[in-house]
Amino acid sequence: DLNEYTGETFEQKIVNDYNVTCKLNQSAAPTLEMLGIVKNYRSFGVITKFEDNIESFDRVLWQSKNPSRDEIEHALYCAAMSAAVMHSNGIRHGDYCAQNTAQDKVTRQARVIDTTTAHPSSNPNDFRYDLSSYITTLNSTDSGVSSSHVNEHDVQKLLLDPYAEMTQNMPSGISQSKHNAMISNIRNDVADMLRVY
Repeated sequence: DLNEYTGETFEQKIVNDYNVTCKLNQSAAPTLEMLGIVKNYRSFGVITKFEDNIESFDRVLWQSKNPSRDEIEHALYCAAMSAAVMHSNGIRHGDYCAQNTAQDKVTRQARVIDTTTAHPSSNPNDFRYDLSSYITTLNSTDSGVSSSHVNEHDVQKLLLDPYAEMTQNMPSGISQSKHNAMISNIRNDVADMLRVY
């Protein structure tokens, strides 16, 4: 059987998700502990251990009527850290958004969640997709609450600057010049990405 969305077999999905989880859990932005994989008629899903102290940043950015400046800065920094960790390890998230960035509420450590669509990649276009997807969710109305708490300056200084600094030395197999060009292209498009339609 093939996963309708990724074309993977069940066995490939198990190996891929296990490898992604192992890489991330040895990093500065770990994911949740993988307990198993379930299969339904169209796709496969990962079962993870529940951790009560994990808070998704969509709660901070969208559901809070007035997040503090510290909360906004920390949310964007954790997003930069998580993306840098994934991309430096040759992993693209595939569904990178505010809902899939999180923190440990006790330690404030960045956490990557919902890695079901994560796959190995060395393609800067995959990394661009992750970052673009994240930025477009910052002013999302999907939650029923439009957040105007994050502006273009915030994205440039609190997300893209730290991300660029953390990914200055990409591993072999990932072109540093193409990676830097991808970041530059995103910088030019931030205002459009933040526009709510």
